[in-house]
Amino acid sequence: MMTRRIPDFERYESEISLITQKTGDWCIPANVESVTKYFEPKSPITQDYLWHKWVEACKLSGENVGSISFGNIKNRILDVDPNYSWAKSTVIVNDINALANSIIPSEIDRGPVILSLPAQLTGYWHVFTVVECSSLGGLHLHDTGQGKLLWRNLDEMRSALERYRPETDILLIRPK
Repeated sequence: MMTRRIPDFERYESEISLITQKTGDWCIPANVESVTKYFEPKSPITQDYLWHKWVEACKLSGENVGSISFGNIKNRILDVDPNYSWAKSTVIVNDINALANSIIPSEIDRGPVILSLPAQLTGYWHVFTVVECSSLGGLHLHDTGQGKLLWRNLDEMRSALERYRPETDILLIRPK
């Protein structure tokens, strides 16, 4: 089995994977915090900061805070906040096969990848940070809901997606 993992995986595993989201709906801010701390260890960015920036943006636009998504976070925070002047963010929407077999492996050497998936059996969506991928179709994920790393099988992910929609999305945050 061949695996590809992020550079400095050991630091991520021992320090960053301990980040746990503060509430059930903060999975995007918690994962963005994790990737931010990976690239900018001394960054003052926290999930609290990101959530409050999101709430402020919603008040200005009249949008519901429950509409949080990768695209909204990218456009309303990552692309405009001076704390992210070091970064370029990209959202990619595709089917899980293309993401897990091609796009994520091609990006993992450059750093963590944030992935949205249906949570098993709950019907809700959850966000994970991919830190390693296997040639056998598995992804090593940081689950900020539990504050730990876990492996998810591609067949399991595909099956969960089939119940909801055929595609999902990833958020890339990379140094400029």
